[in-house]
Amino acid sequence: MAERAKVARLEEALVLLAGAFPTRLTGGKSGEKIEAEVARIRAESFLAYPRHATPEVKEVLSWMCFQCIGICQAFRAAGHEIKTRAEDEQAFVLHWLLTLALEHGPGWRKAAADQIRKMQGSAAA
Repeated sequence: MAERAKVARLEEALVLLAGAFPTRLTGGKSGEKIEAEVARIRAESFLAYPRHATPEVKEVLSWMCFQCIGICQAFRAAGHEIKTRAEDEQAFVLHWLLTLALEHGPGWRKAAADQIRKMQGSAAA
């Protein structure tokens, strides 16, 4: 939630800044550059969630809490703080996997495996 609030404040500041430029009203370059920056921040900070679940989203959302333990252990070994309640572990993993499913579609499993291998390599070094 803190990340979302931070992005919202940044967007508001950029929009206010855009309003300070007279060229904004006429479609000048200053306003266009600021609008492009706002669009970039939105694209980097938020993913579109599909109105109808894709096969990948359905698969991720069907994960049971006991399937998440190993992934949480890998994240903890890499330095992430995750509460040990099963619900907290499941929420962490589902959020991570949903992000991958939305970004990579059918390739989400490979992306997850690659990230875990990279974390394990970093933790071992």
